[in-house]
Amino acid sequence: MRADELREDVTIEQVLAYFGGQVPTGRSWSSWQKMVCPFCSDTNGSATINHGAQRFICHQCGAPRDGKAGDIIDLAIWAGDAHDYRDAVEWLTRTFMR
Repeated sequence: MRADELREDVTIEQVLAYFGGQVPTGRSWSSWQKMVCPFCSDTNGSATINHGAQRFICHQCGAPRDGKAGDIIDLAIWAGDAHDYRDAVEWLTRTFMR
């Protein structure tokens, strides 16, 4: 599966939920919403998600990639389930496109 097709079929919410994230309800599709990061010891809602842009960032642990906002492929690489871009696409396809 191509990465652009994968991004259309798998949402950032699905990937964050897979890693234990509690995605905020009452979605605001055009702005960033606070949430607790599933990747660090965050308890204060230091992470943010943008549903419309399908991006995630944690301001405490810097996930993914040292504080840069990331998409589903960045999350797969950062969380350790994939080693590179190609690995991430394959892992996401296996995990979410059953």
